[in-house]
Amino acid sequence: MILVTGATGFVGRHLVERLMAQNYPVRILLPESNVDHLPWEREPEIVVGSIVDEEALFRAATGAHVIFHLENAQWWGSARDLERVELAGTRSLITAARAARVGRIITLSHLGASPSAAYPIMRYKGLVEDALRGSGLAYTVLRCGLVFGEDDAFVNHIAMQLAITPGIYLMPGRGEVVLHPIYIDDVISALVGCLAAIDTVDNVIEIGGPEYITLED
Repeated sequence: MILVTGATGFVGRHLVERLMAQNYPVRILLPESNVDHLPWEREPEIVVGSIVDEEALFRAATGAHVIFHLENAQWWGSARDLERVELAGTRSLITAARAARVGRIITLSHLGASPSAAYPIMRYKGLVEDALRGSGLAYTVLRCGLVFGEDDAFVNHIAMQLAITPGIYLMPGRGEVVLHPIYIDDVISALVGCLAAIDTVDNVIEIGGPEYITLED
């Protein structure tokens, strides 16, 4: 059994779809408010609860041999949300996984993640990585840059702004921020590939698309 947290997020919903297409048994941890709005034609097994609900976490982890941990607060989270969801949530998941004797946790992090980073999201991602390293569980951390696809939030948000105000886009700085975009299908292939690749166990692996690109470009 494979447990997926954050299953209805951009990466999560694509991952669950790929896993089920390859006939993996899939279970998801899902808040009650999302149960009636599932994006898949064929539904995975559902455990109702949140990442900070210890009882629900234990029920979800019981019988799972791998956890894909994708729950995050990066798009809507304040520092308090990042602390609660990213760090406290991961620590609760580790506790449940150890009690349920889960084999490995695979998570998606960011290029540049570090506990000493100036940006809150990078700092919390670094703290999450440290928590996994010290958990006593087998782990795999995939670090990537901006993930894009037909239904992503970032590129479509820019497109929506340009559609509302053609030719005008409020760009941070002078657009010199450098991104390392990677297509969603490539991220999913890397995540699923970790299941069978022994050399990914207890490793932090950085992946990215074929080129760097500035926000202006």
